[in-house]
Amino acid sequence: MPSAAVVLSADNAAAAEHDELVPEKQMQQDQDRKTTMLCLKIHEDDNIAIATQHLSPGKRVEMGGSEIEVRDDIAPFHKMALRRIGANEEIIRYGVPIGRSTQDIEPGAHVHLHNMKSSYIPTYLRSTNGFDATPCEVEEHDHR
Repeated sequence: MPSAAVVLSADNAAAAEHDELVPEKQMQQDQDRKTTMLCLKIHEDDNIAIATQHLSPGKRVEMGGSEIEVRDDIAPFHKMALRRIGANEEIIRYGVPIGRSTQDIEPGAHVHLHNMKSSYIPTYLRSTNGFDATPCEVEEHDHR
């Protein structure tokens, strides 16, 4: 009879050394714990998390005991909504507001300047030529 190969986590290695069977449910819980490292919630009040690697639509991420399905391609170090964020609602990161949503944002959606307005920098409107930006005044100095 063929035997099945089983990959054990570090937590289950000790149990295997003592010839204890590792329940499938425990193995699934160990695997689920690994998925929490796909993104990082910095503060308990945050309504977004930071992706630690590229996240593709359909990927399931466990965060705070609930599972969120990624809706958009999310680049590393970009924001993902942890819950539904209503239009004009504050985006909370580090436990403080960093901007406001410009539309409803669903859980698992990419949160960036296409659906939020930053509180830190002016949000420029896109034009057909790129960004419409007002240049800063430059003070000239005589370097003679």
